[in-house]
Order: sequence, then C-alpha cells, then structure tokens
Amino acid sequence: MGSKPKPSSTIDAARLGFGRGESLPQIQTAPPPLYPPVKVKPVPAPLDEEMTTITDIYDRVRIEVREDAFHIRVAEEKPPIERYSDQLDEALAQAGKRYNYRKELFPSVLCTSRPKKKSATARAKEINLDKVLSEDREKEESEAAAAAAVGNQTNLEGEDAAEDGEDVDAEGGDDAEDADENVDDDYADTYFDNGENFLDPDDDALEEGAVF
Repeated sequence: MGSKPKPSSTIDAARLGFGRGESLPQIQTAPPPLYPPVKVKPVPAPLDEEMTTITDIYDRVRIEVREDAFHIRVAEEKPPIERYSDQLDEALAQAGKRYNYRKELFPSVLCTSRPKKKSATARAKEINLDKVLSEDREKEESEAAAAAAVGNQTNLEGEDAAEDGEDVDAEGGDDAEDADENVDDDYADTYFDNGENFLDPDDDALEEGAVF
C-alpha cells in the first residue's frame, strides 16, 4: 500500500501583505492612537475677552487640581532595591510642601488667615524748637517758684521755733526764780558769804568761828 501524498500549501504570501524575501512586520505592543494625526491644522478662531478669561481660569484650575494633595497620581516605578533613606526623603518632602489654594473658591468659614505683622517704620519726628524752649522756660520757672515756696516755709518754721524757744527760756527763768524763792533753808541764810566783807577790819571772823 503506498503512502498518501501530502497536500500542497494553499496560503499565498502575497495576500498577507508582503512578498517573498521581505521581513515580517514588527510586533506593536503600544495601543493605537485615539485619533488619527491631523495633517492640516485648523486656523484658531479669534478669542474675545470673555473666552480669554474662561480659558485662563480653566488652565489655572487644571494646574491646581493636578498639584492638589488629594489628586490621584500615577504610581512611580520603585527601584528593585529599596533604601530606608528613600522613606525619610519622601516624608521630608511631604512635610515641607505647602499648598496654596485659591481662597475665593472656598467658603469664608474655611479660610483662616494669619494676622500679618506690621513692620515698624521709623519715622523722623519733627522737633519744634520754640515749643521745646518754652517748655524748658516754664519748667525752670515752676522749679524756682517751688524752691522759693519751700524757702519761705522753712523761714516761717525757723521763726516759730525761735519764738517757742524764747517762751521756753522765759518760762524756765521764772520757774528758777520761783524755786529760789521757795527754798527755806536756815543754813544757807546763816552761813552764806558772797565775799563782799572779805578782809573787813570790823568783821572779826575769829570770834564767831570759821565761815564756810
């Protein structure tokens, strides 16, 4: 029994888009483009003031949404070997990042503003020489008047003290005289000698005895 003959190939290479001896097309791994490329770009329409404002606002909102802290970002490829310092760098970067939001897009209750420190501006103060001289003159006059009043008061007090001292001395003399008059001592009257009859020939002190 003889072997069956093999069927001949019915696939034509020309139908696949390439002929004999040509290389096969490369494998496409990327997705096809969403829109075909435009060969002739349309002429932009003129923008009025309103459309220009809307375009600027749209661009700012789009940028702020992308830079927002709550914006979902595409996960970055991590290196095959993770290091502990990478975590610290990321934490420091997140801690030092500040977000500037547009306050006009949020309610006023959520917008808390810190009070700004007022810079102390040193202003040159104008000096009025006439006013300064008049104030100094009034001050000197008031000090002189106060010193004169104090001196008069001191003189009056000194005069009053002198009069009081004279009155006290007079009263003291009267009291001493009264004390001398009130003394009643026979010994003093009998033996008192003031020296007036000293060496008097008529007075014979020997007969009467010694006088002390």
